[in-house]
Amino acid sequence: MSTLDDDVSSAPCGICDRPVTWDDRGVECESCGTWFHASCQLIGSQTYQSLATEDISWRCVICANANYSSTLFDLHGVEQEERNNSSIHSIPETTKDFDPIHSSTPTRNSNHGKEKNRPLRLLNINFQSASGKRATIPNLLESTKPDIVFGTETHLDPGISSSEFFPQTYKLFRKDRNSAGGGVFIAVKNDIQCADVPELNTDGELLWIKIPTYRQQPLYLCVFYRPDVSDANGLAHFETSIRRAAAMKNAQLLVAGDFNLPSYDWTNMTMKPKPRYAQLHKDFVDLLGDTGMEQVVKEPTRRDNTLDIVLTNCPSLIPRVEVIPGLSDHRIVYFEYTTRPETLKNVARPILLYQRANWEEMKQDMLDLQAEFRETEDTPTEDLWQRFKLALLDSMKKHIPTKTPRLKSSYPWITYEIKKIVRKRDRLYRKWKKSGNPEQDKEINSLNRKANHRPKTQS
Repeated sequence: MSTLDDDVSSAPCGICDRPVTWDDRGVECESCGTWFHASCQLIGSQTYQSLATEDISWRCVICANANYSSTLFDLHGVEQEERNNSSIHSIPETTKDFDPIHSSTPTRNSNHGKEKNRPLRLLNINFQSASGKRATIPNLLESTKPDIVFGTETHLDPGISSSEFFPQTYKLFRKDRNSAGGGVFIAVKNDIQCADVPELNTDGELLWIKIPTYRQQPLYLCVFYRPDVSDANGLAHFETSIRRAAAMKNAQLLVAGDFNLPSYDWTNMTMKPKPRYAQLHKDFVDLLGDTGMEQVVKEPTRRDNTLDIVLTNCPSLIPRVEVIPGLSDHRIVYFEYTTRPETLKNVARPILLYQRANWEEMKQDMLDLQAEFRETEDTPTEDLWQRFKLALLDSMKKHIPTKTPRLKSSYPWITYEIKKIVRKRDRLYRKWKKSGNPEQDKEINSLNRKANHRPKTQS
């Protein structure tokens, strides 16, 4: 969801009626669909964070049913400051079902600096044509608010500008093949310092960038795409690149992409029965051992296979990995990385509103300046120029209004109705992950088509 001021794109709280946005800690009842601020339900910070990982529940005050999680896409609001309530009621922590009780001594919880120290949020996405997902990409970014996006199978060529399919709040590093297939990119939020690392690149479909971090070694990010399970050449290019990176002293390495290794069971770390191209799979696992890399995605990302994976030499810095609905027949890998990147300070630049300028006053200022110049005929030209320039700038400042715009993504097609469909789809997706019911899978696909439908505008 968007901002607190955008009431039409946020759900009202079932207790206080104020909007629950993606900037708040919010929970949704899986039975009646009502949204609440976590603080209105008297769910404390520690309990809220535990909802996604531990067997505890909260009880809806509307329908009295128990709930065991917040929401699937509640991936970025845990550390945000609660804006609707200045205090959080303390409640007993327990691993059982609980009914929140009112506390007579609410405690004030300061969240100053939490947003600054939160982990990086990252997405690993197989697009199967990024330009063909122009309407759905903003929907996904609105929901997950990632800092970095790894993209594979982008189907881009140099004739397609990055701004045509991705918000300008991100800068993209691309390695295109053509519009018929392949291609990779890494998208990084504009306020994060980063640069490409050409010395680590090879002829394969891979791309490296570098992000400086505070009080840690630089973080090196790589995206890789392997188009076919039989592609030995692509793995050879990746091996050359990752060995170069691993040879760097104390470097943090993070690699994501579609590696197309369907015959390996990453949960049990064994080959599946009747593997195809078994030797390529074994060589890849041996390469991870040689370079000190570990694969952290355990859930399937396409059918029963884990094709979209994440590699790192610092697995302890990845506190969370989730597989969520995708933009193609691949699911998306959401994960977090605990580091603090160096950021850029965005300086607000005012825009002059010439249509509202007081031109008569400016003309009078210039006439007064002309009279002064006539009295100083012996003044050097350089001094006269400096006086003229300063006088002109001062007059502009006094007589031309300015405004300082804020860069903000606006996607009018992501309506309140679309977001309701997305929430319904995500609730059903959680249930399907537990049951595997094929009817639920069909309904998820149907809801996904509805959520991704962008209505045509009248000319």
